[in-house]
Amino acid sequence: MKALWALLLVPLLTGCLAEGELEVTDQLPGQSDQPWEQALNRFWDYLRWVQTLSDQVQEELQSSQVTQELTVLMEDTMTEVKAYKKELEEQLGPVAEETRARLAKEGWFEPLVEDMQRQWANLMEKIQASVATNSIASTTVPLENQ
Repeated sequence: MKALWALLLVPLLTGCLAEGELEVTDQLPGQSDQPWEQALNRFWDYLRWVQTLSDQVQEELQSSQVTQELTVLMEDTMTEVKAYKKELEEQLGPVAEETRARLAKEGWFEPLVEDMQRQWANLMEKIQASVATNSIASTTVPLENQ
């Protein structure tokens, strides 16, 4: 166990006693050690990396293999849609024809019109009777001021 501690202690002490040397880096003109400039440079590097990735994706999408696969997929989908449309037309065709024939018959609305005319006539009779009653009552009311 003492040997293990010795192995851990030696590198620790060596690191603590070491004197650091400043690295001299060759900087390009216009570069500085400001943290915000370094962050800005890292940001621009990231944007260049994203642009490279997007260019690669665009090239893949424009490749003939992907285009052919999409074309085949669209054709298969359109075939399925046309088959579904045909099936619906076969199932709903007779029902639609029956409904169209029923609505096309003349006279389906005639009983409704006759009923409304009868109701209108009854209403007019009631109004005329009410008006006549009111006009008779107003002429028979004696005048008290005479």
